[in-house]
Amino acid sequence: MTERSAVAADTNLLRNPTPRRYLTVLEELRGRRVAILPMVAHELDMKIPEAAADDVRRLCQRHGIGNSEDIASAADQAVIAAADWLQDERFRNDSVYMHLPNLGIPCYRSLSGKLPGEAFSEWNGSDRTIYAQA
Repeated sequence: MTERSAVAADTNLLRNPTPRRYLTVLEELRGRRVAILPMVAHELDMKIPEAAADDVRRLCQRHGIGNSEDIASAADQAVIAAADWLQDERFRNDSVYMHLPNLGIPCYRSLSGKLPGEAFSEWNGSDRTIYAQA
């Protein structure tokens, strides 16, 4: 039996609290890993620290904690901590996540050109590249 990985082609699978997010938990319970595509990894690198900063700002404002300088400083620290956590998670040997290497634009362009055009809508131009990476 060969090991199979689920592919997270969408950051919603990883960062938004929806039932789809639990794919990660289910795959880990099954002893499998979740493959993170290069485009998804890039998006997570930007969005997770931003979300951490937004959470800190909201919590401080909701509870009336700190002045604007303190809140900005706390948000900056949240960005650093979230980015550090994400990097640590990327390189841990026991992580459920498996980050796929970036094979480069020429490779994905070639693969993207082989995908059926009718399978993709015009409004989201990154779908073809995401599926080529997958």
